[in-house]
Amino acid sequence: MWDIILAALPGVFLYAARVAGVALAAPWFSQANTPTQVRVALVFMIALSLWLALGADPWTGAEPTLALLVMPLELLVGLTLGFSVRLLVAVLEIAGEFMAFQMGYAAAAAFDPTVGAVSSPPTRLLYMVGLMVFLAIDGHHQVLLALASSYDVVPVGAAGVGSIDAEVFLRLVSGLFHAALQLALPLMVVMLTVNLVLGLMVRFLPQLNVFTVGFILTIGMGLWVMVELMPSLGLWMETLLGSSSNWLSLLLKPPS
Repeated sequence: MWDIILAALPGVFLYAARVAGVALAAPWFSQANTPTQVRVALVFMIALSLWLALGADPWTGAEPTLALLVMPLELLVGLTLGFSVRLLVAVLEIAGEFMAFQMGYAAAAAFDPTVGAVSSPPTRLLYMVGLMVFLAIDGHHQVLLALASSYDVVPVGAAGVGSIDAEVFLRLVSGLFHAALQLALPLMVVMLTVNLVLGLMVRFLPQLNVFTVGFILTIGMGLWVMVELMPSLGLWMETLLGSSSNWLSLLLKPPS
């Protein structure tokens, strides 16, 4: 009994290394406020499930030292997959920073313990809404499916630096940055219009306290645009997740 368990450990730990990489970077899985014990248990449960579901493991009975040498490469593949999915929520954070700058909320930025970084109120709002939408559209299931599919392209223990297509990864990053700009564009156009109106008001009404009026108007109009964007956010993220799934299928290359 113990011999069978010990023989299976190298393969299970290699699966766990790739799963841990995804868990360290993917949204929801990498939440800083999730207890470490829960995350470790989740990693090993998923790794064991994949080990049982994907059939024969060539690393059964392998030398543990050799498995330890391969684990960093498996971790790298998992981190790449997880970070690629993390960019979906990062799109909302980038869009939130664009919006915060236009609305004057950049000065209200504070440390957010959930992401471990300084962020503004619009960024935190879009981040939390994005996480809820991500779970509502089964994004976490898509992450697990992408993880399981990655073993068809790069089998366990066969990972290497050349397993990641850098060109596809860079295209994914640039495409998601473009998507963030598209999401923030309606608010940026409205804020530009508001600033033009304020400029005309100052021109024709010099006695007007433009700072007070502008502060109320920019925040009010910005919040109105954000409320108007919320109903379409789910469909937008679902479309983005679908297109990103296509990119993820091209991100990994089979070993040569």
